[in-house]
Amino acid sequence: MSGIFRKIFGTKNKRHDDFHRNLALLLRHQNVDLIIDVGANQGQYAAAMYSLGYQGRIVSFEPGAAAHGLLSARAAGNRRWTVAPRMALGRERGTLPLYSFNRTDMNSLYPPNANAFKSFPKLVSSEAEEVPIERLDDVIDDFAVGAERILLKVDTQGSELAVIDGAAACLGRIAMLQLEIAVGPVYDNAPRWMDILGPVHANGFHPILTAPGYFSKRTKCQIDMDIVFQRQA
Repeated sequence: MSGIFRKIFGTKNKRHDDFHRNLALLLRHQNVDLIIDVGANQGQYAAAMYSLGYQGRIVSFEPGAAAHGLLSARAAGNRRWTVAPRMALGRERGTLPLYSFNRTDMNSLYPPNANAFKSFPKLVSSEAEEVPIERLDDVIDDFAVGAERILLKVDTQGSELAVIDGAAACLGRIAMLQLEIAVGPVYDNAPRWMDILGPVHANGFHPILTAPGYFSKRTKCQIDMDIVFQRQA
């Protein structure tokens, strides 16, 4: 959706510039050597991380066919950047419809509500596609061999809590967690911000960096925000 790193290039907003610099500082300070990028879309986040000087590995997950193709092309030639086979991460293994739009960064496992089209008036639905769902617990060993300090970034348009639930056994390996949190939901039945923050806190994570996401002038509502968490010692 909005996501911090959609804004990273050309932004004149000092708060976002400060966020980018502070995040890069945190990655170095925490010695992060692997970023698991869930909801990678077309690779904007990973490209931004490397532009900020990140030197470690990134594994990107993206379920949408069109976005996955563009993501794979963008990552080609970067040996530190791995694109996982096309899949969504969630609570249980299976298949689900991915609700798709003319903006692939809005694709979601949840159907849009009226607020989505009010907040994004140029948004147009397209045909949903069936996508495979895997649990991070079941696939992390395929991609995280040798990693000592992992940042799990999740920006999945409403299914962030399902990703966390499907990572219950491996969350102890996660040093940092970055989530896009919906404040003014634009998807039906998606968990609210308080539904997500409770389990995150219960798993030992404490917020250390925040930034506002998209504010809709049409609905006069904050749509989302980004929060970076660190595992408590």
